[in-house]
Amino acid sequence: MKADVAVGMFFSQLIMWAIMVTAAGGLHTHGITDIRSSEQAAKALEPVVKSFPYSGQISKLIFCIWNNWHQNVGGACVGRILNIRSV
Repeated sequence: MKADVAVGMFFSQLIMWAIMVTAAGGLHTHGITDIRSSEQAAKALEPVVKSFPYSGQISKLIFCIWNNWHQNVGGACVGRILNIRSV
């Protein structure tokens, strides 16, 4: 395994655990300790998402850019996400 792969894997795991611990800590602080479905988790984390209003569009944009770069296709989806029209 090359060093760049190992470093990338390490940081991805570090970020994953940080997200999980932060979400769990936030939920526990507000007294939410028993979540049994993804729907309950989504409803419990809704205030966090509302505090960062463009998170959905930002994640779509990042995915679109990555997908375009990876597949070597045009940037049409970036225009759709950002509501840019051709002149």
